[in-house]
Amino acid sequence: MDLVALANRQGPEAAAAAGRWLQELHDGDDYARAARRHLDAEENLPLDPAGLEAVGRLVDQLPAAAGDALRWYRAQLMNEALRLTCQGLPADPAFPEALCRLCLAQDMADWLVQPDQAPVSDAGEDELLRWTERVCGLGPQKVLRGEAVVRGRLPLAFVAAQEDVMPFAAQGAVVRLRHFLGLADPRSPGEPHVLMEFRRADTGPAAVPTAFDAGDHLYFRPAPRGAGYGRTLDRADPGGAGSRELVVYPFAALWVSRLVPLPGRGQA
Repeated sequence: MDLVALANRQGPEAAAAAGRWLQELHDGDDYARAARRHLDAEENLPLDPAGLEAVGRLVDQLPAAAGDALRWYRAQLMNEALRLTCQGLPADPAFPEALCRLCLAQDMADWLVQPDQAPVSDAGEDELLRWTERVCGLGPQKVLRGEAVVRGRLPLAFVAAQEDVMPFAAQGAVVRLRHFLGLADPRSPGEPHVLMEFRRADTGPAAVPTAFDAGDHLYFRPAPRGAGYGRTLDRADPGGAGSRELVVYPFAALWVSRLVPLPGRGQA
């Protein structure tokens, strides 16, 4: 999208501020340039009133932008009052009902599990894997705090179609699965993971991912104009289809229906 042209609807000062800010992103590091690239490639936000209003709310803030351009952008995306995320086109009604989200076992332990089910602090990878297999076997209702919230760094959760992901999960191919989902490499190649499964009907309204949802993520494929869902950028096969994906608002962990343990070590 042409953010400068959209900002110009609010006047020359807003357009000038948008131009300066985009240039600062362009001149920044890899993450800043990724954010700029996603904004330039975004086609769907201007198509929908909700998306266009979200763009307008960002533009309203631009004349007061100060400091590092990327840090400022991250702060705006994190500001839930601005409602920049999950403002894409409504999801295709025919999108599969069964959804999933991949996470590190340690992240689940830190944010989602009940205190009496948490692993010992500073558990090694082998011990963490044994813990992961045990708690996943118990089931989410016995392990997760019902009031805990499933979300990413930004106030949203990217979710994928289970049927696209399961061939990799069934093989235990965690590294390949991370690449298929367009995820960065884990902190350690041996870290165990968990695949959380849930239903569209339980997570609330879903939307097509936009540049605002991607933020400064390095591996994001903008959805085509008018699409009813996005597709992940498969890092191992950038020209391939990737997984179908949507974004949803953060949702309660009580809606997770199954936890699938995935060992990290030695899986390609």
